[in-house]
Amino acid sequence: MSRSDAPVAQYLREAHELELELVRTLQSQIAATPRGPHRTALEAHLEETRSHATRVRERLARLEGGEDAGVVRAGLGLVQGVAGQLLAFSRTPIDLVRGAGSEERVLRDARDACAAEAYEIATYATLERVARDAGDTTTATLAATIRRDEEAMLQRLLDGLDDLAQAVTDARADAERRDDLRSGPAVGAPAPAVSA
Repeated sequence: MSRSDAPVAQYLREAHELELELVRTLQSQIAATPRGPHRTALEAHLEETRSHATRVRERLARLEGGEDAGVVRAGLGLVQGVAGQLLAFSRTPIDLVRGAGSEERVLRDARDACAAEAYEIATYATLERVARDAGDTTTATLAATIRRDEEAMLQRLLDGLDDLAQAVTDARADAERRDDLRSGPAVGAPAPAVSA
C-alpha cells in the first residue's frame, strides 16, 4: 500500500465498521417493527447495507494487497463491533424502564436511523474526497455510489416520520380511551339519569 493509499484505507475501514454496525442495528429495528411500509424499507436497506459492507471490504482488501493483509484489521473490527453491540444491548433496559410502546420505539428508532444515515453520508463524502485527492478514482466512485444510496434512505426515513408520529398519537389516544372506560365516571360526577 502506498503512502497516498493509507488515508483512503483508514476511511474505508471506518466505513466498513459503520456498515457492520448498521447491519446489527437494522436487524434489531426490524425485529421491533410491525409489518408495513417502514419495515419493508428497513428490510431493503438491510440487504443494501450488507452489499455496501461487502463492497467496501473488497475494496479495502485490494488496497491492502489482498485478503491476508486485512485479516488482523478485520479481527479488530470484529472486537469493536462486539463492543458496539454490547452498548446497543445495554440500552434495552433503559427502553423498558421508559415504558415506551411499540409505536414510540419504532418512531425513536427511525429518528436514530436518520442520525445514523446522516453520519454515513458524511463518512462517504469524506471518503470520496480523500480518495479523489489521492487519485483513487475507483474508491471515490464507490464512495459516491454508496453515499447516494444513503441519501435516498435518509429521505425515505424522513418521508415516513409523519406516519410514524401519527401512529404514536393514535396509540396514545387509544390508551386514554381505554383508561377512561376502565375508570368509569369520575368521582363526584353526577350519576347517569335512569328512566322509569
